[in-house]
Amino acid sequence: MSCILCGIRPPIKNSHVVPRFIYKWLKADSPLNQLRHSQNFNTPVQDGWMGDYLCRTCDNETVSQWETYFADIVYLNFRRFPDGF
Repeated sequence: MSCILCGIRPPIKNSHVVPRFIYKWLKADSPLNQLRHSQNFNTPVQDGWMGDYLCRTCDNETVSQWETYFADIVYLNFRRFPDGF
């Protein structure tokens, strides 16, 4: 299997599909400080959705830039102004 962006290098094992900071936020806002499995609500989940999709280079150079942009422009503003911008 190869990286879904570059198609060259092998992907990182169990990299996050949704950024980790989103999962931390979801856990912090949960009454139980846990995530729950969508198929079995009684089962707590330690971490978010992960998979072998991106190589380390693509993850660090490409995705990290977009995650930072999203965190700065969307996420942090949403946290500051939950009723809208």
